[in-house]
Amino acid sequence: MSSNINDCFDNTVIDKLYRNVYEIMHPTISKRNVSNYKIILNEDLAPVRVFYPEKGFVLKKIMIYVHGSSSITECNFKYAEVCKMIASRTGRLVIAVDYQERFYLDMQKEVNAVVNFLIRELTSNGILLEDISLMGDDVGANILMGINCEKEVKRLYLYPLLTGAYFTDDKDNDFDLLVLHNIRDYFKKCLRYKKDYKNSLVFPSLDKNYKLVNSLLMVGRADPIGEEVVTFYQEHEHEDSELAVIDFIGHGFLNSADFEANEEVFRTILDFLDKEEA
Repeated sequence: MSSNINDCFDNTVIDKLYRNVYEIMHPTISKRNVSNYKIILNEDLAPVRVFYPEKGFVLKKIMIYVHGSSSITECNFKYAEVCKMIASRTGRLVIAVDYQERFYLDMQKEVNAVVNFLIRELTSNGILLEDISLMGDDVGANILMGINCEKEVKRLYLYPLLTGAYFTDDKDNDFDLLVLHNIRDYFKKCLRYKKDYKNSLVFPSLDKNYKLVNSLLMVGRADPIGEEVVTFYQEHEHEDSELAVIDFIGHGFLNSADFEANEEVFRTILDFLDKEEA
């Protein structure tokens, strides 16, 4: 399986720019221009996209972001705007992994390598672990949930697909059916073997011993997968972790045009990110 990753971020031709992490944190060209490139940190790693907060912020807080599947979240060509919004609303430098969509476990391995490389390089450049956060939405949240890193790093998992229980039509409205159809179609394309459907790296609820550490699990109350997210939180051990269920929004809410919903989403995110700074 392969697809053009520009379908996720934007619909323009993106050039490559070779930079290291120090140069990302201290850009020598316009920050706006940097955001228009695929940044190559290492030839052996997937590229990243970089999005800066508004002028005047001191870049001491970093968010590593892993996007979901645009075929599920309906964020085609919109993830660049989503990342700009996250940077602006959180005041953090957002480094988004520009991974290629293909077989799921290959993507998981690819993103794992980038995330751990970034954490090492950021801490080597003076960034504290507690000032690094990971955020993923949809499939991106699943991928991040399979990555081990230091407990000081905050993790934000937005509407992850936890159980794999999407392969029967048991919902009674068109919105739920469309979301579930898109989820089923995605995994049918991205899972190579039948055994992958039983892999906890794909569906974290299959790991009965999974422990949420320093994590925010967030889902919309109108999301057809909302119940499984709540159940996962209730049934799995969690340490310094929280569950947030946001009213009136569904799957892919980072793409929502609902101003009030966005306000609550980012208020909840900032409360979690900044809770130890009070």
